Formats: sequence, structure tokens, C-alpha cells
Amino acid sequence: MALNDSTINVGASDHTRLLGIAIHDSGDAGEAHSHPIYIGAEQHNTEVGWSTLYNIPRSRAVVQVHMDGYPGCYGAKSITDIYIHDTSIHDVNGQPILLGGGVGDIYIYNNLIYNAQKQIITPAYNDILSIRACGGVANIRLYNNTVYTNPGVTTSGTVLAWGDVAGCSNNLIQASIYNNIFNVTETQDGYSVFNTNYNPSSTIISDYNIWNGSGGGLPSWHGTHDVIADPLFADLAGGDFRPKSNYAIGAGTSALP
Repeated sequence: MALNDSTINVGASDHTRLLGIAIHDSGDAGEAHSHPIYIGAEQHNTEVGWSTLYNIPRSRAVVQVHMDGYPGCYGAKSITDIYIHDTSIHDVNGQPILLGGGVGDIYIYNNLIYNAQKQIITPAYNDILSIRACGGVANIRLYNNTVYTNPGVTTSGTVLAWGDVAGCSNNLIQASIYNNIFNVTETQDGYSVFNTNYNPSSTIISDYNIWNGSGGGLPSWHGTHDVIADPLFADLAGGDFRPKSNYAIGAGTSALP
């Protein structure tokens, strides 16, 4: 793999399926911006599922869906109908999931992310799930994900980052966040940060999520059933992230928007 290269690189496409993939031990100290999975240019109906990505010591983002041509404004429907699901991402350095320039419908669900840390590249990005709208409405659905991580290592990190792409107008995020577990393993200022340039008219609906760690209280947009609680994972050392807490078992909702 060369500098700025990717293990799997998908250009403009429709109905692309990346299923059952295992990528591990990729990247090294000389590859500052590698991407295990890079999906660029216009993307419609793209799916990444039932995969494992692990032991990646250096990357820009592990799974990146991005409209090529940055920093341009991509316009409506350039990246839509994206599905990232049932995938395990762990022991990585870099953003586990980055959606840059998304519009239309984006589904991120049933994923397990743990032991993810701030990038060691420069500049370093310290967010775990990064969602950016670009020239249109991004309908984001985050369902049934488990995140156990220390995004900033020893500094403030971001579990969820919302924003838009500079130079674009009419960026709007409509997010639904349900049945997730966000467990921060370090001391930091808060669990989530809205980028300063995100559209204040964006709508974020959150409910039935568990927040745990030393980062502070519930996010300002929390729902009635969002709680601060220890999920009591079955066996962290053995990689068993089944929760044993009564706040998690049978406490979610099947009525997803």
C-alpha cells in the first residue's frame, strides 16, 4: 500500500456491495492517509456489511464515504442510500466511520466499534463517527450501535461529530439516534460536539440510548429515555460486548423513525 492509498477503493458507482470483508494489519508509519475502505465520487445505494476491520495502526478514516473534489460543493443527491451495518471496527487509529458530503438517506446500524483512538497523523481528527452534510439534506439514522472508545486519548475527543462542508450552502442534517451505547473510556469534555459551522436548523432526535463514561451529562438533544448508566459489558478483555445492565436489556425500542 502506498502513501494516500486504500486497501479497497471504489469510484462512482450504483448498487455496490462490500460484504463479509476482513481487513487487518494494514497501514504503517509511512502511510499517513491510507483508508482500508474508501468509497469516493458519486455513490448511490452502497452497502458495507458483515465485515471486520481491525489492527490498523494508522489511517485517515477506516471506512470513508466521500465525494471526490473536496473542497467543492457537491450538490444534492451526490451520496445517498448508504448502508454501513453489522461491522466490527476495533484497535484502529483514525476515524472509524467518516461520511463526508452525504445527502439523502444514510443508515449506520448494528455496528461494534471499540479501541479506536485519535489519529497520529497531522492534522489529527479525534471524532469516531463523523457526519457532514454537503449541499443538501442528510437523513442520518444511527441505530443499535455499540461504541466503546477513547477518541481523544488524553485530550477532548468527539464520539459524534456533525457538520457541513465549507463553501456549501443549504446543508442540513436530520438525524435519528436510537438504541445505541456510547461508552467513553477517558476523561474528556462531553460525549459529542457540534461543529461550529453546522446548520442550526438541523434536527437531531435521540432516544433509548445509553451514555457512560467520565465525559459529563447527557447531550443537550437527549430524549426522554436516554440515560447515563454502565452497560456492564460481559467480558471486555475477551471482546464480549453483550450488555448485562437492566438499562440495556429489553430497554430499547422497535419503533424506529
